[in-house]
Amino acid sequence: MSATALNRLPTGRDDAHILRRLRATGADHERHLNHGAGDADPPPSIRPAYSGGLAAWAVKKAAAHVDGHLGMAVRIEHVARLTRLSNGHFGRAFKVSFGVTFLQFLALRRIERSKVLMATTKDRLCDVAQACGFADQTHFSKTFRRLQGVTPSAWRRQRAKRGGPVCRR
Repeated sequence: MSATALNRLPTGRDDAHILRRLRATGADHERHLNHGAGDADPPPSIRPAYSGGLAAWAVKKAAAHVDGHLGMAVRIEHVARLTRLSNGHFGRAFKVSFGVTFLQFLALRRIERSKVLMATTKDRLCDVAQACGFADQTHFSKTFRRLQGVTPSAWRRQRAKRGGPVCRR
């Protein structure tokens, strides 16, 4: 397809990225421009490249803030302000950078922290939940089970049977 023919094609917001990619590469993907609803997805070579993630410094700052404040309420508004972005833009960019939403990331980090605490201490589960920023033990147990497939107490028992590290306290 010639460059003039490409320039004459109607461009909407959804197909502009495909046309830019075709123009830039000089690719011969003419047959994929008009694929119907029943056709397969366009090949990866003309799918849009995902961009719009957080800058490297913002990724480090967001992760460090979450890790440093797991025992407290961590709000997306505060982390967005730290990275100098609006709440909405931060949420979208965060998902592109980390592959999960901010709240999913926060829950995963809290669960990882709880596993360390359960493996290294004999603290009660309600104390572990509070130390990791969960509202209560019920919220902690539900989140843990959803992400790990077992309850926190069952995880702790399984770990003890496998001969995990000696708990202090």
